[in-house]
Amino acid sequence: MDASVTSAEVAERVLGLVIKTTKRKTSEDYAVLVMNAILTRLKPSHPCIRFIKVQEVRYLEFGRLLTINPDLNTIPPAEVGATINDILTMVLAGLRKTAGYFLIKEVRDNLDTDTNDTLYTMGVDLNALQVAQEIKSKEPDPLSILPSDVVRRVLKTILSATEHLVSRDFAYTTLSSQLLLAREHYPFIEAITLNNIRLTLATDEVTVAEWINEVDPTHLGAALEHLILATYTQVTNRGETGFLKDFKAQLTTESLNKLQSYGVALAAPNSDTAEILYNVIHTVIDVLSTVTSLEYAVHAVNTFLHLPEERITILNSITIQTQQTSDGTITPLIPLLPNVSEIEARRAIHHLLETAVRSLGEKIGATFIADFQNTIDKQTLARIEDIGVNLHMLALYQQMRGHLTPPATVSNP
Repeated sequence: MDASVTSAEVAERVLGLVIKTTKRKTSEDYAVLVMNAILTRLKPSHPCIRFIKVQEVRYLEFGRLLTINPDLNTIPPAEVGATINDILTMVLAGLRKTAGYFLIKEVRDNLDTDTNDTLYTMGVDLNALQVAQEIKSKEPDPLSILPSDVVRRVLKTILSATEHLVSRDFAYTTLSSQLLLAREHYPFIEAITLNNIRLTLATDEVTVAEWINEVDPTHLGAALEHLILATYTQVTNRGETGFLKDFKAQLTTESLNKLQSYGVALAAPNSDTAEILYNVIHTVIDVLSTVTSLEYAVHAVNTFLHLPEERITILNSITIQTQQTSDGTITPLIPLLPNVSEIEARRAIHHLLETAVRSLGEKIGATFIADFQNTIDKQTLARIEDIGVNLHMLALYQQMRGHLTPPATVSNP
């Protein structure tokens, strides 16, 4: 090996060019995210990666994005070369074929002759990698589908799986509701239009604007995962099971692989406490809507959730909206809730029910807890008690509320 170019210098120049090229075509955050993910995955089989550090952009105030510890030079050059070769292979696997070809070309063309020669003696042949990518680019690429294609296929599959388990109207209403709710956190959802082809002249039930292809894949993946799990929750609340199994069965292997590359985890939430809290909120709305309008019931519950003097983080983060369905029915839109611990769920449920008891007028409040217990499904009621919510004590508090000074009641909007 040419002593004028060390293993550490080779690694720094090659990996630096890979990051530079990737961030120019995507973003610096994404380039760093990809490289760190690859390093983490390869570290068990290539221990010398401990000498390579890529700094996350958000923590980078001073210093360099890529740092190579000089101790990398103590590792046999062939081992370092094998590591670089595997890193390049994984980077190429995540790119479209033509993009991979030009990345290798750019790395090779921007390395000086000594570094190229040293890299070759370490077992990394950039010319061979480029030829392999050129050959690969002429083959059919099942993963060359655009993000807009992935989005369209996923949403159509959500509709199909939901329709199979419940109904077509429920599928359309649920997905359109979740798209509306998700826009607050994922503005690019504006690129998606859901068409109820039974009521409109549209030829396709899902249309996606091409500019969504410019969205960061990780952000797109987060939005798709949110929509999938939100629909899963809605279907499960109807007592139906098997949504995720049905959803995955209807997608092609290529689409599933693409979703995985976006970071989408197609698994049911690990905890049922979020679902319990969701059911509690929905039941409170149902109870109130029997004695007043649904719009006022939603307004009242939003007030309970956002009391400024009693901040419960998980409740403060929830805002319920309403939507009118195709048949004129008004339905509440409760966003998908994050997983919460049993302690957090107990505190949130107890706070919500106690606030309702204290804030409702005497006529409604007198029977609120009993009505709540009679309305909510028995399985959720049992789980509420399991996590420590004492409905009996709340009922006693309700009986004693005449001796207490209640806060101002919710005004009718």
